[in-house]
Amino acid sequence: MARNELIHPDHHPVVFRAGRARTLDTAGRVERFKQRYGGR
Repeated sequence: MARNELIHPDHHPVVFRAGRARTLDTAGRVERFKQRYGGR
């Protein structure tokens, strides 16, 4: 499901922004983003 989430258009913009940040914040954002959309 992780792959589908990355392909999703709603996640596309978020992923792009996280990639640009490329910092400790990225890891924190990814975890928060996963918990919000994740639903693992």
